[in-house]
Amino acid sequence: MITNVILKAHMKPSVPNASPVPAAPPRHPAFGHLLAFASLGFVLGLAGCGPPDPVVSPALTELHRRATGGDAGAQLELGMRYVTGRGIEPDERAALRWIGQAAHRGNAAAQFELGSRYTLEPHRDYGRAADLLRQSAIQGFAPAQTSLAMLYLAGAGVPIDRVEAYAWLLLASTQGERDAVGLEADLRQELDDGELAKARELARQRGGKPL
Repeated sequence: MITNVILKAHMKPSVPNASPVPAAPPRHPAFGHLLAFASLGFVLGLAGCGPPDPVVSPALTELHRRATGGDAGAQLELGMRYVTGRGIEPDERAALRWIGQAAHRGNAAAQFELGSRYTLEPHRDYGRAADLLRQSAIQGFAPAQTSLAMLYLAGAGVPIDRVEAYAWLLLASTQGERDAVGLEADLRQELDDGELAKARELARQRGGKPL
């Protein structure tokens, strides 16, 4: 079946000799650095009671001020700065705290970053990944829509559901999301007319326009 080909083409081991798992679509350029961080302080960070930030450089004073004031976009950017060390000393706890706060405030990109993090070892938790990716996907964030579709195809954290998967791929592909375009075309060949109609209706309801 084409679905099996799709999954195999998008699966890779996270550690040597590990069983392959579905790979998420392209992420923020700094995401690979975030995966290297341990989860210490992550729960505290989400609750907003993590340790204070180290001394902030003058160049980041305004960004830090906006993040502290509750600007989710600034929180995500500051978190990623702590990941990459761009303009500030890398700090894993600060990074996860700020990205977690941005996700908690509903920032779709931050929800995607954290959701993607939970698809890989040593942080793997497909249930949490699906919840975060769904929150992001509902807001129309195309990479999250593609990742959520992959979870539905693999039955990872959610039941296997090709109709749900196709609906999310359809929404992502209409935005030109690179991985979704090919997956949508392949999966379309596997579904019957009834399944396609149901998926398109789901996508229309979520996207608010005819598809």
